[in-house]
Amino acid sequence: MAVNVLVTSAGATNAINTIKALKRQHEIDISITTVDIDPLSAGLYLSDKHYIVPRATNEAFMPRLLDICNKEAIEVIIPIYSAELPIFAENKKLLEEHGVRIAVSQLETIRTCDDKARMYRFFEEFSIPYPKVYSRKELISEDVNFPLFMKRRKGSGSKDARVISNTEELNFYLAQIEEPIVQDFADGDEYTIDIVCDLYSKMIEASPRIRIQTRDGLAVKAVTVRDKRLIAYARRIVEELGIIGPANIQCKVKNDDIRFIEVNPRLPSGGLPLAVAAGLNIPLIIVKMLLGMDIGEINVKGGVFMVRYWDALFVEEKNGEYRLRELF
Repeated sequence: MAVNVLVTSAGATNAINTIKALKRQHEIDISITTVDIDPLSAGLYLSDKHYIVPRATNEAFMPRLLDICNKEAIEVIIPIYSAELPIFAENKKLLEEHGVRIAVSQLETIRTCDDKARMYRFFEEFSIPYPKVYSRKELISEDVNFPLFMKRRKGSGSKDARVISNTEELNFYLAQIEEPIVQDFADGDEYTIDIVCDLYSKMIEASPRIRIQTRDGLAVKAVTVRDKRLIAYARRIVEELGIIGPANIQCKVKNDDIRFIEVNPRLPSGGLPLAVAAGLNIPLIIVKMLLGMDIGEINVKGGVFMVRYWDALFVEEKNGEYRLRELF
């Protein structure tokens, strides 16, 4: 009998990557149900069943989701979008009462990761190296060395993240961006460490990768590396934070100098296919873990490259419903 898994935010890149990771494995028979607010979300048409739901922030979201879980006998939910995580953390017990399991970090952990000022205080407390962060007073009263790097204090993704080259740019963007974080620009290769933790916040395994080329914050070329320093740091960070399930950590590395930038307590947006190809199928591990199954031996390989390309699905509308169009 198939295990029934629900994947949220079916239009997101990492939702599609999660669906593919679960479909391409042959250890467990899995039936995938997806949900999204948009009927033209690609992931809806890669799953076995799909439903349209309200936004996660809408009070109707959770009742609708529970109805779907009951109808489809859902056993595991894999949340995708960052904005959903607090809602799922708050409703974890409710889901469990309906027989649905989920690997999501505690609300306080999610809030810390979402707030870069809190995240840097965490780095400071646990002696994790990170780029110096400047207060507005320091930016005005001190001589700063350019370039600097500016980003929003809260939220994930690359929106409003930019390199600041001089005082004129600094003053302009300080006035434009609400609650900015301004820090030293960390030089070096850009790494992401893809991670999965157990239900007790113990790291199961990590797969670091070099982001060779990015586009709009998404890795389009990358390669896995078995860097013991980064794996050790990753273990310390996620276990001290109390992360449950998936996470990814971003850092810059230049020779022996490592600077950690941010931590996301969710599946990686761009690097999941590479982690899976290298031997770390995070969605499958989560399903096994939540169902109390033996995870088995994990062998993650370095030197595996990813070269991303665009693909497309084709959908047609009939009588108000969208259906996948078979071309051949």
